[in-house]
Amino acid sequence: MTINGIPYMFANTFRNCSSLATIPTGLFDNITVSGAVSNMFEYTFAGCTSLSAIPNGLFSSITNSAESLFAGTFYGCTNLTGYIPPSTFSGLISNDSPTATDMWGNTFVGTGLVTMCPVGMTQYITGYEGTTNGTTWNGKVSCEPCAAGTYKDSAGNTECTECSIGTYAMTGATSCTACTNTKPANSVYSSSAVTNACLWSCDAGYYSADNTSCTAVGVDYYSAAGINTRSACPNGLVTIGYGHGADEVSDCGHELNIGGLTIYARSSRKTTPSLNFLTSDNQILYVSVSNSDHTLSALHLGDGTNKYTAYDDSLLYHERP
Repeated sequence: MTINGIPYMFANTFRNCSSLATIPTGLFDNITVSGAVSNMFEYTFAGCTSLSAIPNGLFSSITNSAESLFAGTFYGCTNLTGYIPPSTFSGLISNDSPTATDMWGNTFVGTGLVTMCPVGMTQYITGYEGTTNGTTWNGKVSCEPCAAGTYKDSAGNTECTECSIGTYAMTGATSCTACTNTKPANSVYSSSAVTNACLWSCDAGYYSADNTSCTAVGVDYYSAAGINTRSACPNGLVTIGYGHGADEVSDCGHELNIGGLTIYARSSRKTTPSLNFLTSDNQILYVSVSNSDHTLSALHLGDGTNKYTAYDDSLLYHERP
């Protein structure tokens, strides 16, 4: 039904009803106010000391602001705790109604409503919390659950944090949980998720031909981590065929065989200094060297002052069988 508003329409209706513990859901749902008027809900539930919560959408049908509209509505409801449901004033919010003079005067004063959202929830900004011409909400806040895929592990009015890669969270989470959904060998999780269904991608030097498994790229190819396809090396160059020794085009090069040791030379420099050599077809290739780790390979070099160890990425990551 449509009710034409009049001043003080619901003012003091339940005031000092100390035994009123619950407001019926949908109490004002069927009321469409034709032009909200002043003092309409002034002290409507004031002094209801047994009232424990504000039901969802209590004033959602109210779409227009008015002077002292909610002045003292819940004043002195000492047992009223929790947070203000986001849908309480959804009609005003969706209509973008401005705050009128003293519209929020003492609305929530004397209640136990929270000023900080609890864990698993973030502040829902209504736009009315910090008004000045209509007074404020006295620090009280509206809260909503963290969206799926995010979490909040401490009380406060900060935003929820996105879950890290390889974890998931459902709505209202206080932490993220490690994904355990099936992924193939030689792959890693590549996304967070809202359920235990994180996406996966192949490790460095592996690719997926069937979207169900990860296979070594082979000596004529390379593939970066997270890229499930492989690319061919140029100019007849080769890689070790798997792992970090085959995860970028610069890994394409040639084998350098010295005694029983094989090191893969790169087509671009990765360290300075490096071991450089010219192939028979006039290509300059580079072998990375380290002056700090002499356990990477058995090939040791020196310049008269410093000692170096030659290595390739597959040795660096201990990927050789």
